[in-house]
Amino acid sequence: MVKYKHTIAYSIKHILLPWIKRRQLSFNLWLNLWLNCIFISVVLCLTACTSTWQSTWESTQQATTHATSQKKPAVTHVDPPSHPLESFSTATLYDLLLAELALKRGYYSLAMDQYYQQAYQTENINIVIAATHLAQYLNDSTKTLALAKRWAQLAPSDPEPYYAMTRVLIETQQPVAAANHLAQWRQHHAQQHHAQHPVPMGADLYLLETTIWRQQQQWEKAYQVANEGLHHYPEHGKLRYSRALLYEQQGDTQRMMADLTALLAQEPNNVLALNALG
Repeated sequence: MVKYKHTIAYSIKHILLPWIKRRQLSFNLWLNLWLNCIFISVVLCLTACTSTWQSTWESTQQATTHATSQKKPAVTHVDPPSHPLESFSTATLYDLLLAELALKRGYYSLAMDQYYQQAYQTENINIVIAATHLAQYLNDSTKTLALAKRWAQLAPSDPEPYYAMTRVLIETQQPVAAANHLAQWRQHHAQQHHAQHPVPMGADLYLLETTIWRQQQQWEKAYQVANEGLHHYPEHGKLRYSRALLYEQQGDTQRMMADLTALLAQEPNNVLALNALG
């Protein structure tokens, strides 16, 4: 590995830099050359470290087996920790490295392009999540919606991508489409999760869908979602208050009072329930 470092340093100092000065290369081309040098350095270091680690692992495993064999039965098999970069191709590694460097330098558009491309070329959920969060940070509604859909395909029971899709669709005046995406999440939620194991953010999605259908005056759908949500999250005060509003709009005073009373039993200082009861 030391030999690799000296070779790279010599190439940069005595070959690359003088050539750049003579040619007076543009900044973008100079940056691209540097990124290529860094990428080659990383690959060489990883290669050297992998071979060193492998020999160290084998010797450690042999020593551990010899030491433990005298005290208790030896372990028959131990899987070495897999390197997180092994599943990526060289091109993918280069694009991810370029994206990370671009982020640190403030070239957000370049980083977004690289992450967006890799989110579709790979099926790695972590890349898709990172790309989605970056698109949200940049307020790129089109890419946020596309990446969130990709995320939901890879992890259909995760509520976060549906929440991201819903925000974009509501901001672009598409509430019914947003509610339909939330309904898809509810189906996965009902299939994979029991009421005894609530999902983080799950109650918020039920509340959001209930509110959308209530604003659209789709009362039956709003009741269905609110009832299902309170079945899974009976202590969620905002969801219970939202159902109380449904009862009020339909003139069902008795059920409205029952929900508000139950809400105050859970949250005695709930201002909304206190004001509703007068």
